[in-house]
Amino acid sequence: MPSKHSIDLYTAKELVKDLDQLEVIDWIQVKRESECLSFATAVYLVTALIPKGRVLGYGHIAGLIGSPRAARQVGYALRSLKAELVDLSNPECIPWWRVIRSHGQIATNSGGHLPDQQAALLLEEGIAVTNYKLSMQEYAWRPNQLSL
Repeated sequence: MPSKHSIDLYTAKELVKDLDQLEVIDWIQVKRESECLSFATAVYLVTALIPKGRVLGYGHIAGLIGSPRAARQVGYALRSLKAELVDLSNPECIPWWRVIRSHGQIATNSGGHLPDQQAALLLEEGIAVTNYKLSMQEYAWRPNQLSL
């Protein structure tokens, strides 16, 4: 449960704008430990870090924000994004389509974003998707290897 001094997404994005990706992840973990950053905001910040043409698993995001057993909750957080944060024409859009199951499959039963739309968005970024599956070996983002 976040404290009453919880940092909202827009403030968090401003606070980390001058940090590199690894510094942002460290910052998220510290703020989560001190309960100044909600789980959902942490999920959105990490998702926003995923580079174009790369993907990350729900469980990987959970681990990066310090909640390694909360993959399902990452999905819930992404599914509950506000409309303006899923609007592709909005510069603040969170790239939810870059988050998939850890074995390389698009969640077809997510109840949120449509798997066909997600596959199309990944294809637009140059990620080969066949039958809602892709190669994690080829397309996974590894924040500790920023040169990917």
